[in-house]
Amino acid sequence: MDKEFLMDYEAKEKEEIKKFTQKFREGKIGAKDVYPQKYRLKLNKPYTTSIAGEWIWTQIPLYGTTIIALQPARKEIFKKIHGFDTEDIDRLIDFVKESGRIQFALDDYPTQYIKMDYLEPLFRELKPSKLTHLTLDCILTNEEIENYSSEIRGLLENPQSHNFIKKYIEKKYPESTISQDEVKQGLLDDLIRLKVLGHGDLVEDFIGWLATVDVVEYISLLQAIHDIFLSPYDPLKGIQSFKRQEVHRLHRQFSSFDPTTNKEIELPYEVGIFLNEKLDLVRLQNLKGSIELSDTYDLYDLRKVMNALNEAVVGEKIDKITEKSKEISLIFENVWEDTDKLKERINRYRYRISFGFGIIGALAGVLAAGPIGGVGGLFTGLGFAVADKYWDIKTYPALSEKIAKLRTQNQIIHVYDFRKKYKLL
Repeated sequence: MDKEFLMDYEAKEKEEIKKFTQKFREGKIGAKDVYPQKYRLKLNKPYTTSIAGEWIWTQIPLYGTTIIALQPARKEIFKKIHGFDTEDIDRLIDFVKESGRIQFALDDYPTQYIKMDYLEPLFRELKPSKLTHLTLDCILTNEEIENYSSEIRGLLENPQSHNFIKKYIEKKYPESTISQDEVKQGLLDDLIRLKVLGHGDLVEDFIGWLATVDVVEYISLLQAIHDIFLSPYDPLKGIQSFKRQEVHRLHRQFSSFDPTTNKEIELPYEVGIFLNEKLDLVRLQNLKGSIELSDTYDLYDLRKVMNALNEAVVGEKIDKITEKSKEISLIFENVWEDTDKLKERINRYRYRISFGFGIIGALAGVLAAGPIGGVGGLFTGLGFAVADKYWDIKTYPALSEKIAKLRTQNQIIHVYDFRKKYKLL
């Protein structure tokens, strides 16, 4: 790409970040403010960043906007990092313009992409904003920064760390676009942020890990590392989404990290694949490979189903789920099948109700301990007026459904309601 174009682009990005940083220091950034600003990065809520290296199309239907963070990378590992081929770029540019369901952003400064000519149409047509974490001078004094830097720089001064940085540059970056000092400074800043957050024990563990980790694996995990450990410094404030395998990999590597403490993480990669198999969310439109998203399902409804399936996985104990996607799909399949069983229970209750309310009286004693007693109490507890609907056959379906749901897990109920609404039962 043209060097002058990229240098001008970078100067503007640095100026925007500088303005935001200054406003932050002055206390002029509110709870709803984000960076990049909304007028530069147009987002439909809810929004998240795509899972690095995984096929993006099954993630997109689950969010208002999915942000693709472009990383400077060699062409041979571009797909492994981004989840799409360079041949898909023109199609994705059109998709951004047509729907807004995707937005691009830069993970690094524009000049780092100078040898990635295949990105030039995207840079010139969309002008993606540079993502950033809050800079250290937003949270620390100059003296504190120097003290932390001196301490952690000493830990990085070893042959293993130098060898990792060298291999990292060789594997990831196009030739001669970044120096070892630049990579080391970025690593140093992240480790300082980690220590300031109270994860000092992880700093030495992380540096030790660099001696053994596969560099390509580290590149693919980098986004997850930032999102898990450094999210308080992220001014974009999107939903945190991960691949379950990455969460397990980091938990296994860093024993003090417990993913079960964060109940808000989402798993769009695994959920997206499962729902696409069930609902055909993504379709090939023609033989040239053009892709379209199904408009059959409302985003709000898909989000409820996603959260239900996500809850089923996150609720499992960490030592009882392997990192294999097959195990996770089995959990999803069990929830899906449980909705079929719920429908069967509803039909059984409907059949029994039709024979008289002696059955209901018995159910009231079993299902409604205490406050809901007897026929009238059961009806009232389920939201029905007793007198005028006691013998109305039209109430049977709704009543049987409410009874069957009384002791059913929420995630099963949400998936059942979705399948019922779209006539998938």
